[in-house]
Amino acid sequence: MMELPRAVDDLVAAAARAVEPRALKSVVERVLDAFDQAPEAERNAALRSIGGALGKLDGRGAQILSLALGALVESGASPELAWPAVGDDLADLLDRATAFARAAVAHAKDEDVESAIESAGAAVAKKRPRDGEAWKALPSRCLAAVACLTRSRTLRNRARKNPTLETAAWPLSDVISEVGYLLQALRIVDDETLVVLLPDAARGWRVTLDAMPSNAELYILLADALLAPKAGGNDRKVERLLGARPDPKAVAAIREGTLPPKRVASSKVPFQLVSWTALAADGSLPRSDASLTDHWIWMEGLPADIPVGPEDERVVLVQAAPKARALPIAPSFESLRPDVQISGELPGDDVASLLRHLGRAAARLRPADEALPSENASARPARKKPTSKKPAAKKPTSKKPAAKKPKPAAKKPAAKKPKPAAKKPTSKKPTPKARASAHAARGSGAPKKAPRRA
Repeated sequence: MMELPRAVDDLVAAAARAVEPRALKSVVERVLDAFDQAPEAERNAALRSIGGALGKLDGRGAQILSLALGALVESGASPELAWPAVGDDLADLLDRATAFARAAVAHAKDEDVESAIESAGAAVAKKRPRDGEAWKALPSRCLAAVACLTRSRTLRNRARKNPTLETAAWPLSDVISEVGYLLQALRIVDDETLVVLLPDAARGWRVTLDAMPSNAELYILLADALLAPKAGGNDRKVERLLGARPDPKAVAAIREGTLPPKRVASSKVPFQLVSWTALAADGSLPRSDASLTDHWIWMEGLPADIPVGPEDERVVLVQAAPKARALPIAPSFESLRPDVQISGELPGDDVASLLRHLGRAAARLRPADEALPSENASARPARKKPTSKKPAAKKPTSKKPAAKKPKPAAKKPAAKKPKPAAKKPTSKKPTPKARASAHAARGSGAPKKAPRRA
C-alpha cells in the first residue's frame, strides 16, 4: 500500500477509537508528510476518504478529522473538494450548537453563556446529546471551513448566493471565537466597487475592492492608494489627500498575509471614513464632531457592513479625522490577498451632482427630530429604508448567545478594546503541520470557554 493511503487509514482508525490527543500528533504528521509527496490523484482520494469518515463520526473523532481536513487545505489540498465534508451540514451543526447554548442558558437561569455552560452544560448534554456534541465539534469544524473559504473565491461566491450558513452563524458569532472567524470569512468583499467621495474638495474616485476582510485593512490600503507625499505646487496627485502614506512594508504585509517588521507594527491614518447617510440634504458634510460618530465607518468593522447607496453601490465619504488613530498591521487571514485599486476619478460636476443626490436620500432617512440645521424637516419626503447587501440575521430567542448584527454605520464602540477580527499571529507563523499537530496534542480542538459578551 502506498504511503498516503496507509497514513489516512491510520488517521481514520485513530479518530474512530478517539485515541488520546498526544498519540494523535504522530498520526497527523504522517498524513501531512505523505500528502506533501503524493500525486494529485492520491491527494484527492485522501480528502474523499477523510471526508467520508467525518460524516460517520462525532465527538473527538469528528474533531480530529475536521482539523486534519483544514490542515490539508492549508497545505495545498483543494478547498472545493474538501468543502462537502466540511460545509454541507455546517449550518445544521451551528443550529444545534445554538440550541444547546440556549437550553443551557434557560436551565441555569443565567444569560451569561460562559457561566451557564459551566453550571448546566453537563445536565443539558444528557438530555440533548446531539446538541451537546455539536457544541463540542463546532470550533474545529469552523476552523476547517475558514481554511476552505479564505482559499476559494468560488466557495465564497456560492455562500453569498445562499445565505443559510451566514444566517446560522450569527447567533454564536460573539460567543465562540471560531464562529466569529467563520462569519467574517463568509462576509469577505470580493471584486466590488466602492465609491469614495471627498465632499470638501468635490473630488471622487471609483475604487475596486477585492478579498477585503476588514475595515482596518481597507483603511490602510485606501490610504496607500489615495494619500500623496507632502509637497507644494499644483501637482494633481498632492491634491488628492495630503498626508504620509503608510509604510510600504506595512502595506506589503497586508497584501501578502504576513507579519510586518516590528518598527511598522502599526500605522496612523489621518482620515475618517463616513457613511453617505451623514450628508445634509444639500449634499454637504457637516464638520466632524461627536454627533457624527453614528455615521462613521469604524476601523473595527467589516466592509460588508458599509451601507449601500441609492444606486446599489457602497459609498463612503472621506473626512479629516479629529485625531489620527494607529492601526495594528495584522492581516485577518494569512491566505487572503486583499487589494484596493483606483479604477478612475470622477469628474467634479458628477461628484457635486452625486453628493446632492445622496444628500436628498440621506435626508429622507432621518427622523424629523434628527434633521440637520440646514434642512427643512417639514419639506422632506417620507422616510425610505436604505438597502443593504447583507442578509437578515436569525432572531435569537434569548439575549445570549444571540449576536447583535452590526447596523450600517455602527455607533462608536465601547471603551473596551474590541476583539480582533482574527487571531493575532505569533512572531513566527507555524506551518500547517505544526498547527494540526498542536491541535491534536491539545485535545483535537476542544472548544474554549465562551467569553462573556459586553
